[in-house]
Amino acid sequence: GTAIISYLFSNACGSFVASQTITVDRAASMITGLDSVGVGFTRALSDSVMGGTWSSSDTLFATVDTMGVVTGVAVGTATITYTVTNICGTSWAAKLIHVGIPPSAGGITGHDSVCQGSTITLADTISGGVWASTNTVAAGVTAGGVVSGIVGGVLDTITYTVTNGFGSGVAMHTVYVNTKPVITFGAVPSNMILGNMYTIPVTPAGGVWTSLTPANISFIGTTNFVPLKMLNTKLVYTATNTCGTTSDTILIKLAAAGVTNVNNAGDVAIDVYPNPNNGTFTLNISSLINESAHVVVTNMLGKSVQEFDMTTNKVNNVSLTQPAGVYFVTATTNHGRLSTKITIAE
Repeated sequence: GTAIISYLFSNACGSFVASQTITVDRAASMITGLDSVGVGFTRALSDSVMGGTWSSSDTLFATVDTMGVVTGVAVGTATITYTVTNICGTSWAAKLIHVGIPPSAGGITGHDSVCQGSTITLADTISGGVWASTNTVAAGVTAGGVVSGIVGGVLDTITYTVTNGFGSGVAMHTVYVNTKPVITFGAVPSNMILGNMYTIPVTPAGGVWTSLTPANISFIGTTNFVPLKMLNTKLVYTATNTCGTTSDTILIKLAAAGVTNVNNAGDVAIDVYPNPNNGTFTLNISSLINESAHVVVTNMLGKSVQEFDMTTNKVNNVSLTQPAGVYFVTATTNHGRLSTKITIAE
């Protein structure tokens, strides 16, 4: 540093002062900082003496900038020198730097989802690393790789970092925090007609419908239903995922305009026998007057497999060349429309 040296002289004439500024310099001191760096990584070196310059003995292996930051270029060694020139002369300090390959973090194995409030365990092929969560609000992870789901519906990235003298390697694994299914129903069809097929929109898809009163509503496949009687009924939808099962109930009101009981359309009734049958059965449509009726037979997908006209109050023999299963017979007269279900046995 610097100091001011003063000389004070006093006599009868007064006091007089003479001053001289003295600068104290010293030689370069020992370089501080780690002696290894990874290829593509950096290390910061320092020296307690100010005003010097940094240099590398071999920039093919390591470079150094004016601030003493060393960058690894290739595997090998280089001597980093700090040179100081002042009134004391020129001095220097040197440090041998080893440049190597940073460690591999291997690969993380384990599930890519965890249930909210539950845990999964991840693992890595390299030992000695450190686990961390990049979104601790969504999920946490212990030192042993146990991931806990905290907030559902959120993605989190779990990292595993392995460090040695040449740097760090990082492996990453994305984990989705899942929840039990949340069921949402769409709009219920209005003005339903008995015997027709309908669908209720619902999320998530892929669940199972159940009718609490199958005599009132029958399901065709997994999503379509057919009202059979003009009576309100409840349907239950059950959805399952890896976090559990959720069920919800929806009320279907069948007392809507245009809905007629399957076996009682005003003064009209439909009768099928035998039922079940082997594809051949007798059909009778009874009404107060003799009138024409148009009959359509549909399969469970709603596709017509046979159509014909007949007269009410007159027995008609029907033969279906269809595979075993459930079918619907729908008759339309001037007095209404009605349906019934038949079963073709093996």
